[in-house]
Amino acid sequence: MADYEFSVENATSGTIEIVDEDGKGDFGVSFWVKGEYIDEDENGIWDICDDTNITITQHPEVNTDWDAEGENYTLGEFYYEVLDGFDGCEADQLNKEDILHGEGFVKVGRACLGCYAGTLEFESNVTVYVSYDDPWLEQLGDGLLALLGGTIGGSACCCCGGFIAFIGLILGFTLKTPEQKMALAQGHQTPGVMPQQEGTMHSVGNPPGNI
Repeated sequence: MADYEFSVENATSGTIEIVDEDGKGDFGVSFWVKGEYIDEDENGIWDICDDTNITITQHPEVNTDWDAEGENYTLGEFYYEVLDGFDGCEADQLNKEDILHGEGFVKVGRACLGCYAGTLEFESNVTVYVSYDDPWLEQLGDGLLALLGGTIGGSACCCCGGFIAFIGLILGFTLKTPEQKMALAQGHQTPGVMPQQEGTMHSVGNPPGNI
């Protein structure tokens, strides 16, 4: 399985270079903070999101085809999201990204949806960690294909059905058109501001399951 890397870590500002190898726009980046998903004030929003304000100060041009349905997604900008299918940081017990929970990280949102190649810059009022999702998705797809190739001739094939379906799901995600990818991107809110500190790349092991 591919290792997951942070492009920016432990920072209140940072810069990420978007590559967009296919020229159709990238899925973008995810923002993580250290904390827990709790809603002590019972306002229906995870407190960690209420306490986190992220502003995109610069982003590349975006592929507007990613908003072909006119859903008014903030292409290129930051939007709150924990899991696809929920309204941003909705405080639902099922709306938790727990893949990096063991490392102490919770996901609060994403940015640069549909971005072409260029520079993404952000500022945050709290310390954040940022992952560039597209390279990991490509690496994961390649790794799964290699794993499938290694098992295709053995007895493991008798129970490969579900595994192949999983591979198809991942590859389908990575190869989707902008219109299809938009269906995977849910939630948006308008964030605030703040500056400082640059981050560096750091491997944290297991990847998040929803990006």
